[in-house]
Amino acid sequence: LMELGCCAITDFFKSLLHRPVIVLPHDRATIIARALLYTRKIAKESHVLVAIDKESFTESN
Repeated sequence: LMELGCCAITDFFKSLLHRPVIVLPHDRATIIARALLYTRKIAKESHVLVAIDKESFTESN
C-alpha cells in the first residue's frame, strides 16, 4: 500500500457500527484494477490499461 499512499488507522477509521473489524484495502493484484484509455487519435476504440501489467501501458495508443 505504500506506493498508493498511506492508510492511517486512527479513531476516525474505527467504528463499531460501520467497521467492526479493521481490514486494510485489497492490493492491486486482488482487485485487478483496469481503466479504459481513449485517445484523440483513436477516439472510438479503447485500450485496456491493467494496473499490474506494465505492458498494457507501454503498448497503449
